[in-house]
Amino acid sequence: MGKIFKDGELVKKAYNAVIKGNAMPIAIVILGICLVFSVNSLKKSITDVASSSEFNGRSIANGMYAIAQSNSNISNVMNNQNNNLIMNGKTMLDFVDTYRYLNISEDDLNKLVANSDTKIPYLKVNGKYIFNKNALDKWLETARVEVK
Repeated sequence: MGKIFKDGELVKKAYNAVIKGNAMPIAIVILGICLVFSVNSLKKSITDVASSSEFNGRSIANGMYAIAQSNSNISNVMNNQNNNLIMNGKTMLDFVDTYRYLNISEDDLNKLVANSDTKIPYLKVNGKYIFNKNALDKWLETARVEVK
């Protein structure tokens, strides 16, 4: 099958039609319409990406918070187990070991010791408090004390 147009003849005819005829304003209008649709499509895509990034950002932040909380919980459990291991072998506890063993603050243990009504069992040797772990366990079974 032979060529309908000679090489370059189609391009020349299209060029002449646009330049010499009224096709230029029509081409400009069509190009403008294409640009408007492209801009709207691009705007929608950017808006969708921005909103999904915001959602994902919140999800990531929530996930990071959950990880931090679980790490904190794991750390607390490990500290408690470590304290239990240390105190399992001891029968006599110093002041620090005692408030850790009782799971109270240092200030609360000071209040318990200072109040003779609590009857918490301890020895005081050279200004240092010594607590017997077994005596503390028995005291805990019957003690009814409120620390304020």
